[in-house]
Amino acid sequence: VLIFEPKRQTDFANLQTGLIAYANRVEELRSPDEVLEELHAVTTQHLPLSVMGAVRLPLKSGDWESIQLGKLAFLHKSVPERWREEYEAIARGKFRPMLFLAASSMAMHTWTEIRRMFQPIGIDNWTYDLALKHGMRDGLGCPVGGRWVLLFWSRKELSNIATRPLRIT
Repeated sequence: VLIFEPKRQTDFANLQTGLIAYANRVEELRSPDEVLEELHAVTTQHLPLSVMGAVRLPLKSGDWESIQLGKLAFLHKSVPERWREEYEAIARGKFRPMLFLAASSMAMHTWTEIRRMFQPIGIDNWTYDLALKHGMRDGLGCPVGGRWVLLFWSRKELSNIATRPLRIT
């Protein structure tokens, strides 16, 4: 039997209820910005978790140009603007975004947990270093519908807040 801090169980139960209510009204929202803003409101109300954005994975793995902001990728306004500028500048090199998105959307793992599992070094570590530079301590990706990934970020380490057993519920 796993025992959780009661407040965390309540936070997650309330988050689940909020996400169900959000899913029931999402069709009324008219733009990607509205969809992300409503989702952000639900998550930040219950956890220290901000919406980063949503990405639709293309059918073929490609370079940075295959992910077009405003068409296949949508960022929430909570993302530090300077982070986005630096990320895009680095990613335009030899970076293959599909590999990063695949790793960052592994079910039930936070960025911190993925980093511990794979122990990236050198250039492979740049996404984490850049996130930390801009106050994004941790994050997680949630695959949705097979080709979409919702990305979230937090100023706190999430594995201490969103324990694996709680993420499963």
